[in-house]
Amino acid sequence: MVTGPGNAGKTCLVEKLVHGAFPENTSQTNGIDVLRWTQPGDTGLQLLFYDFGGQPVYATSHQLFLRTRAIFVVLWNPRAEQVTDLQQFQLHSYVRDVLDATEHPAIIFVSSHKDR
Repeated sequence: MVTGPGNAGKTCLVEKLVHGAFPENTSQTNGIDVLRWTQPGDTGLQLLFYDFGGQPVYATSHQLFLRTRAIFVVLWNPRAEQVTDLQQFQLHSYVRDVLDATEHPAIIFVSSHKDR
């Protein structure tokens, strides 16, 4: 499950992992997008990526999906995080949601926008 503030790059990360390339143009995710990746060969390994929209209005609906065994990827743009206290609070709230909803969660933190 990929979560974090809006415009952090969540959709671009998922597209790169699933399709092997960053998308040319993206718009903000409305709600949740689900993409499936199947490992080539006969392994039968499949991953489902839940790409959560980062706008605060969607935070409540995300709670429905957090009560599961999953790997949580919390993505943020560190440049945006330095702009305001509100944005720092938003990142903290996404992490807090995962910690509150899941016992012993596996969380991976990803910093985006290195190339800019």
